[in-house]
Amino acid sequence: MKFTIWGNPIAKPRMVKSDKWKKRPCVEAYFRWVNYAKYTVKDLPNDIYGIAINAYIEFPKSYSQRKMLKLANKGHRQKPDCDNILKAVMDALIKEDKGVCSARVNKYWDDGNGARVEVEVW
Repeated sequence: MKFTIWGNPIAKPRMVKSDKWKKRPCVEAYFRWVNYAKYTVKDLPNDIYGIAINAYIEFPKSYSQRKMLKLANKGHRQKPDCDNILKAVMDALIKEDKGVCSARVNKYWDDGNGARVEVEVW
């Protein structure tokens, strides 16, 4: 099963006790992304064996047009980390992620089709 979650992926932040009453912007942004991901993906099977993620991340506004053309669809080597993207997607969409025994994450700069997270589960 394949699906796409549009927008930049938000890595799961390290949660602290005070996040229950004192909402930090990074925590609020993460939960907005989680709610959007859950809204986007409705019928996900319960017994997921593996997951493959391709994350396309938008360019910063400070990048020139020349630099964007040079980096388009190339590997993304900045934050967020691959493992944080995987953790965010699995925590958002999979109830029992302990059953997943195979995972692959690729990060790319935006290829012109917009920031998104393409997910395939089997």
